[in-house]
Amino acid sequence: MKQRGPGTTAVHGRRGAPRGPLATPIVQTSTFAFASAAEMRRYLEGDEELFLYTRYATPTVRELEEALAAVEGAEAALALSSGMAAMTTAVTSLVQAGDEVLASASLYGGTVRLLTELLPRFGVAGRLVGVPDLARIAGVAGERSRVLIVESPTNPTLEVVDLAAVCASAHSRGLVVIVDNTFATPLLQRPLALDADLVLHSLTKALAGHGDLIGGALVGPRPRID
Repeated sequence: MKQRGPGTTAVHGRRGAPRGPLATPIVQTSTFAFASAAEMRRYLEGDEELFLYTRYATPTVRELEEALAAVEGAEAALALSSGMAAMTTAVTSLVQAGDEVLASASLYGGTVRLLTELLPRFGVAGRLVGVPDLARIAGVAGERSRVLIVESPTNPTLEVVDLAAVCASAHSRGLVVIVDNTFATPLLQRPLALDADLVLHSLTKALAGHGDLIGGALVGPRPRID
């Protein structure tokens, strides 16, 4: 099959020719029923065509996740209720008390507050690093540093970060790199191709386009998303 361009991928995700409803149906239920015990067993073994409870997954949200993974060139995605829900989920999945999270000093204000006001209450330190120092983060990281968070372009000052250089330096110290790709979107930048470990989006902004919803997403390798 001919490789799809970014516009076609944004419309169709990984699906082939459309069939059934052209617009993704909104499935309005909290719980799903199984037709048999064998079907439930398939679900428990990881069959992604089956669903149990909306907090885990729904067909509607699954379509969004697959589309986001496709446009970012990733294996998987996880949709959440907001960009900050995505950031909080990503960080807390990677650290424990005693660890440190490094982050660009030019960063969305909600993320800064998470690092400097909330995480310290749970024994996780947050340290902000100037944008010029990000490419030499290996010399800035400490023994307890576990994660590096960067944006490019940054919100709201639009500073551009050399993501490939930052990821290389961070990985030399074993840091997990989270890149907030909200402003660039996958049409302009694919951080995973530059060796980022996780990509974050506030779906509220460019990817939604109309200012009429709030949402967030994490995109990356399937084991990390799982």
